[in-house]
Amino acid sequence: MEPVGSGIPSRGRRDPDRKARILEAAGALIVRSGYHRVAMADIGAVGIVGSGIYRHFDSKAAILAALLQEVLDELERSVRSSATTSRSP
Repeated sequence: MEPVGSGIPSRGRRDPDRKARILEAAGALIVRSGYHRVAMADIGAVGIVGSGIYRHFDSKAAILAALLQEVLDELERSVRSSATTSRSP
């Protein structure tokens, strides 16, 4: 068992940042190689075993959907921020 506060989750505990790390790794790989050339094994090669990926996402398509949702959320925040800024005196 890892010491408390080591930054490494102990067995049985989920890493709260794992999903974000999967998305970050997948996004970088997809940008570099293209969606169809990236396999789940490639995403797992960044230190997250395949079974860990499948705990968060059902498929590579689900990862792509989550990445696209992040882009849409950021775009919405940007539009709202611009709208608020343009209305300020």
